[in-house]
Amino acid sequence: MSGEITGQGHRITQPETTTGVQNRCLEGAGVAIACLIGRVRELRGYIRAVGMEPPTAEPTPEKAREFIHRDV
Repeated sequence: MSGEITGQGHRITQPETTTGVQNRCLEGAGVAIACLIGRVRELRGYIRAVGMEPPTAEPTPEKAREFIHRDV
């Protein structure tokens, strides 16, 4: 009987652990995306500051727009 209880506890802990890992991955991906967006904006500013025009960006996909909130 005690083996069953331990087994059930392990089954409950495993999804919680997986969720924690997934949450950390999503958080890290969000930070990476924010850094990349910032870098692109800095580069666009630099290009304009030296008197050039940056290339026209392709439209941001709808799914990405939900997370970015602004076209880059």
